[in-house]
Amino acid sequence: YDLLSLEERRFLRWMSVFAGGLWLESAEALGHALGLDPDRSLDAVTALVESGLVTRSTPSHAEGRVHLFETIREFGVEQLTESGELDAARMAHAMHFQAFACAGAPRPYESIPVAWVGRLATEYPNLLAAFDFLCVPETTEQSLQFAAAMGPYWHTRGPFSEWQPRLSRALGLASSEPTVLKAHVLFWMSLIQGTSPDYSEALVTASRC
Repeated sequence: YDLLSLEERRFLRWMSVFAGGLWLESAEALGHALGLDPDRSLDAVTALVESGLVTRSTPSHAEGRVHLFETIREFGVEQLTESGELDAARMAHAMHFQAFACAGAPRPYESIPVAWVGRLATEYPNLLAAFDFLCVPETTEQSLQFAAAMGPYWHTRGPFSEWQPRLSRALGLASSEPTVLKAHVLFWMSLIQGTSPDYSEALVTASRC
């Protein structure tokens, strides 16, 4: 780490907020948040791979994905904390994956594309981390947008233990005023609840739309 350039050290630190690896597309977005163009971002990733601090994906994954071993990731988070950059890095990560989830997300009554579900499944650990970071009063609108995008994914894939508390938390942050965005979140929540044997919760949620 000490042998890296200052730019490479910072890139590694900010990479540590990613969970389960990242595609080069996300690395470019990370570089953009750091004020780097795509070429310099690629150079930074290449340098980190050559140094052994970042590894390329196994052949079973599509080309272009890299990840950090957990010990390196923990070290990076420590460095982020010491540098005072942890919140900024997490916000950049969260906004990137909110946009990632929203891109192509189906609206209520639209079919749910299999390719879109698969795209999100690959980044699911990152999506959960990003959702949890944004689901606070300071970013209520972003958390509702994220919830509306993740609703069709959770409707398709589950599990209950992950979607139920997150959708409920996002709705709990929203004002009592009815909005289209809030209605979309309620739609997906009631639809998911409707797949259980007990329809009572689904009826309560649907009545709030």
